[in-house]
Amino acid sequence: MADYISTSRHADSPRIVASKSIVAPADGTHTCIRIPHRAMVTRVWTDVTTAFGSAGAVLTIGFVGNGETADPDAFMGTAATQPNLVAMRSSSEDNNPASQGKYFADAGGLITATTDDNGSTAGNFAVFAEYYVVY
Repeated sequence: MADYISTSRHADSPRIVASKSIVAPADGTHTCIRIPHRAMVTRVWTDVTTAFGSAGAVLTIGFVGNGETADPDAFMGTAATQPNLVAMRSSSEDNNPASQGKYFADAGGLITATTDDNGSTAGNFAVFAEYYVVY
């Protein structure tokens, strides 16, 4: 006899959330967006509104939580965020481990931004995320 493995778990509608505008942050990791337990993050964006001043500047988007080791560039690396360019960039343009999605199955978490202005001026940006809560 075949095992019954289907489920009635579903998601109702997408949610898009935004961080505060992050203005000239100090070097380090900054928490941006809270993600609830059982959320499937499908895409993350960065919107750089003032470019970072150094060609070696770093802006990565990752996460903490879900009972896992923090990953500072799980969603987007610096090559995808392009902190020296005023533009909105999407995680779907990256090949990092969670760039195509991340399920917070074990616990909630936070989307983080890690910055390093490389001795120049830090830019301004915001982070957006799209997710579905699977009930």
